[in-house]
Amino acid sequence: MQQYEIALKDDKQKYYDRIALLLILVNLALFTYILFTTGEKKYRIASMSAVAGIALTMGIDLFLSRVKHNEGTPYRLVAIMIIAFAWWQAGPWWTGVLCAALGILYNATKRPFVVRFEKEFILYPSLFTRKIKWSDCQNVILKDELLTIDMKNNHIIQQAADTTKNYPVEADFNDFCKQQLSAVV
Repeated sequence: MQQYEIALKDDKQKYYDRIALLLILVNLALFTYILFTTGEKKYRIASMSAVAGIALTMGIDLFLSRVKHNEGTPYRLVAIMIIAFAWWQAGPWWTGVLCAALGILYNATKRPFVVRFEKEFILYPSLFTRKIKWSDCQNVILKDELLTIDMKNNHIIQQAADTTKNYPVEADFNDFCKQQLSAVV
């Protein structure tokens, strides 16, 4: 069974990592403030646990990314989930739910964006994987590292392909797409 996979460039990953780091640092500052200013035992324990957990996970993340040059570790996500749990325990519960939702969205941005072209359909990665039938496509072409999916409903999906991962021979890929499009008509 012939199929193609094309990895898409993700230029926004550093931006998402910075937002996650900002979220973590702001919450670390808030929990540190709560730790030293509140007198209630429940809030102090939750704040102390959050500060210790965040410091530990971010220390591991810093060590692995800077010293070991190991990118893609899940420790920022773990720190966000620690924050969500601490807010769930100590503060307003909806803050914990909001942080957990942000953590889930951050995790969705970390997955590789790979478009799979099979004989029956195209699997396009978005927030949820989108299944596109060949009968819904007017044209699919890969040219000059740019993937274009032209839909019959006048929508166009155009993304830059990552040539360092799973980059097919353009002529073979375009022939495969022409075969699938002509088989549908």
